[in-house]
Amino acid sequence: MLLPSISFLPLAVIGLVGLQFATQKNTMESIALSIVMYATAFVLVAIAAKQMSQHDEIEGLQDVSARCLLLGASISAVVGLLQWTSYSSALSWFVAIPMAIDESGVYGNVAQQNHYAAYSVMGLAALLFLYFRRSLSGRSALALAGLLLTSIFLSASRGALLYAALVLVFFYRGDVHTD
Repeated sequence: MLLPSISFLPLAVIGLVGLQFATQKNTMESIALSIVMYATAFVLVAIAAKQMSQHDEIEGLQDVSARCLLLGASISAVVGLLQWTSYSSALSWFVAIPMAIDESGVYGNVAQQNHYAAYSVMGLAALLFLYFRRSLSGRSALALAGLLLTSIFLSASRGALLYAALVLVFFYRGDVHTD
């Protein structure tokens, strides 16, 4: 399997960060892990998209994409809950730039409350998509919805509450088609 050509730039960025660490000339230590994580995720998505583009099954692509989004948002929500319960010091390596938790809310592994909450809302939309497509059981959907909604509330992001309300309205009205 050949890598998609679009993945060569992120691989070069990963190589550059590795070269900086090897020569001990890393000027951005606080964000190097985030750069490598995002670039790696981009390469993996590009490989998956290339593989899936060779098949005509769009429903499979939708299902896999929704499951990946839901999994990522759920992991980030668990990290946010651990921060809220003051167990975040063990996860400082997993957070882009660790910040002090104050009255502004939790931020998961994203290091910014509004982005964290928006990611949780996208996970909620993926959850609803999978549930209405009958790819997710009611109990699993309820547990994950509780986790994601809790993370949205703990983030103290007013914009994300609006997004969540809009997602729920669109699914309730039937404006989003799942079949």
